[in-house]
Amino acid sequence: HRRRVVCMFGYTFGNLQNEPLFVRNSLASFAPGDMLLLDVGLVCAPVDRPEEIKAKDPRLSGKLASGWQQRYNEWLAGPIKRYAKDVTQIEFGYRLDTTSCPVPGSYAVEVVAKVKSTNDAEKEFSIFQVRRYDALKLIDCMKKLGWDPVDGWPYGNDPRLLYLFRKRA
Repeated sequence: HRRRVVCMFGYTFGNLQNEPLFVRNSLASFAPGDMLLLDVGLVCAPVDRPEEIKAKDPRLSGKLASGWQQRYNEWLAGPIKRYAKDVTQIEFGYRLDTTSCPVPGSYAVEVVAKVKSTNDAEKEFSIFQVRRYDALKLIDCMKKLGWDPVDGWPYGNDPRLLYLFRKRA
């Protein structure tokens, strides 16, 4: 058996609808000793303290570098401008979601766009969401799914971590 490594970067894991089901069903054919490398966002405060989350999470608190935020908003606006008719204004925002996360202790940050058209009609679109995880609770969840932690490496300004897991025999 050759050891395989599955890598999930760039908010891929945190944008799945149900991470435990994905691990249980889609990674079921992996053999003991195979590895899973996850790039995940970390919680900024416990999920039961929404006001603290809103104050500390860089996206929800508006504490992102303005130049970066402007380029990011332009990138997000690209598909809307290409495919929506008569768009006059696009405003991006973030919402805290503490109810739709299957991994205990996690929460989601939803990116939303408010789009105004020439006839003053206003629509709101959910662009995507990304989850943030309590490190110890994510490890516990992965252990229950048959994946043991090997190591983790923090990086970046947005609280992020690379986690390496090994499929248990």
